[in-house]
Amino acid sequence: MKGIYDEKFIASNQKSRANHILENYTKYQQVNLIREDIKKFKKENNLDKVIVFWSGNTERYVNIDNNVHSTSDNLLKALENNHHELSPSILYGIAAILEGCS
Repeated sequence: MKGIYDEKFIASNQKSRANHILENYTKYQQVNLIREDIKKFKKENNLDKVIVFWSGNTERYVNIDNNVHSTSDNLLKALENNHHELSPSILYGIAAILEGCS
């Protein structure tokens, strides 16, 4: 499965290693692609539930904006608007939550 990579959040020394990524997609599209991967993995492996583990240990912190990060509605609206302060970790979190994953 390809991963989400956003060089605005990831340490610059990771760029050469990032070679299996979702490129040229909006953040909304990336979340939907991750959701499809979750669904496919669950179905192909005949699973009742999926636990998503994401380690974004090289990400910088997001610049918190209450109009973006304060409520689920604001977060989903920001996702639809491809807001620049939605990190890969946040995108994975959104996908996991929308798919009912831990």
